Amino acid sequence: MQFLQYSAHNQSQSSEIPSLLECSIPDAGAQTCRFNRKGSLLAVGFHEGKVAIYDMSIRSVCSWLYGHTGVVSCVRWSRSGRRLVSSDTSYIHLWNVLDGREIMHVPLPGISGFELHPRDSNFIIASRTEDKPVMIRLDPKNDKQPWTITELTILEPQVKEKVKVKARRSVDTGRSVDTGAAAPTDKPEEDEEEEKKVPAICTSICFANRGNEIWVGTGRGMLFALETETLTEKPIDVPGLTLGGGCRMLTASKPLPDRQQLALVCADKCIYHYERIFAENLWKALPRYTDPVNHQKWRTCAFSPNREYIIACLGQEQTHTISIWSTQSAMPVRALEGPKELVLDLQWHPLRPLIVSVSPSHIHMWTVNYTENWSAFAPAFEEISKNVEYVEAEDEFDNVDDIPVAKNDSLTTDYVDIITCEKFTYASSDEEPLSDEELLYVPAIPIDDSQSTKEQGETERIKRLQRSVADCYRVDPQQLITDGGASNSCCGGFCSPSLATRSLVLALLTHLHPINPLCVCVCFSLSLFSMLCCLVCFLLCQLVLSIALFSFQ
Repeated sequence: MQFLQYSAHNQSQSSEIPSLLECSIPDAGAQTCRFNRKGSLLAVGFHEGKVAIYDMSIRSVCSWLYGHTGVVSCVRWSRSGRRLVSSDTSYIHLWNVLDGREIMHVPLPGISGFELHPRDSNFIIASRTEDKPVMIRLDPKNDKQPWTITELTILEPQVKEKVKVKARRSVDTGRSVDTGAAAPTDKPEEDEEEEKKVPAICTSICFANRGNEIWVGTGRGMLFALETETLTEKPIDVPGLTLGGGCRMLTASKPLPDRQQLALVCADKCIYHYERIFAENLWKALPRYTDPVNHQKWRTCAFSPNREYIIACLGQEQTHTISIWSTQSAMPVRALEGPKELVLDLQWHPLRPLIVSVSPSHIHMWTVNYTENWSAFAPAFEEISKNVEYVEAEDEFDNVDDIPVAKNDSLTTDYVDIITCEKFTYASSDEEPLSDEELLYVPAIPIDDSQSTKEQGETERIKRLQRSVADCYRVDPQQLITDGGASNSCCGGFCSPSLATRSLVLALLTHLHPINPLCVCVCFSLSLFSMLCCLVCFLLCQLVLSIALFSFQ
């Protein structure tokens, strides 16, 4: 009976679950991804230290951000979408998304992950490898001290080492005798004493709801909740909250007004699922998820926007499998099989049934398989698989006189309001509408797809060099005629001498290289009159130089 209920639930919800690989964007070196608040932009961090911003309406790159010196391991959007924060193993970079400019970078060695405050884009919490987590306050307007770093000290109970006791079997009695056990005493046990606490090593961290709480997962499999303002630890009393292994990743769902769900990927091959009820200050343990077939460790997980599904991927090489569970029934709903590549990160679109998975060579997008159903528009419409011969009825197309229909005054027509717009809220941590300052799209920069990234950089460098050389030889047309006024001082004052001096230099350049005078003449030929003057002076100087060289020989 339970299986039948699950099957009915699966059929009713199958239209909301992605099942088809829509497209695969070839981008080698992608490591992580993140949608903005509405899902119109997708930020992708790469192994080469760059960040790409994709426009989801055209499935193409609209902006590139350069500045990282290592692998980009994490990216986060601000609430307004105008700022993007990314990190590698040594720095945290703050970007202006609109113009691609780097606002600042904060040195933080050993960073393993971070989270941006859902309300304040200048407030960051970060976890470090084998070190204490930190809280970073940014102040871009302060040139003397643009950031402030505060360490968070979290204490967890110290793990007591168990002493192994050897046993031997007695020959006389046949009972086991402890050889290393201590003699029995009448002293009270040490369990009654307070446990010693040591600083915890934070492996994952995130904000809750509006940022009023900080959730921290440790390497020993413990979960802590801290007040954001006072940094005081909140008690967590719920059976089964202690994790079975080190917490590798911690992700939170979109919250409801009074509760929020939390998922933790741990080292014991399980995904733990909890619910935080803010009104009652309670934690509720939900069913956990495992891989019953392969028994492999999970790499990452994410929630659907409506909190009805959890998606996760394995950390196994040559396996691109995305598992989808229902949070209501705790049963697997679907498994997406992709190419034989490792899944590095995945995200669910905040508004649509779209899943983005990142592999070392491609960015895959999964969507719903929409089928055309013409009978929905015309109930009498019948779909056929092959041609059918139709026999026309005798009176099918005969003219029929219009029969007047008697009006029934008892029927009343309902009034339908088609003018008033209802308030629709979405894509927010607390279901608030979007503001006018929201940045949803970025102006696209045309990029030549036939060139690689290095070739594009080299082409831009050559173009800048050519522009700088052209600026050196560019002269005002009036200056060629009047030879008056100050001019540019680049190229050692080459643009300031008179017309005769320039012509003399052109004649000298002819003996050095025959192409140089032609290039400079083109730069000088800003008008017809100046071109004629340059040619006449050039010929006279050439004649004088030839006579001088002939007499010298």
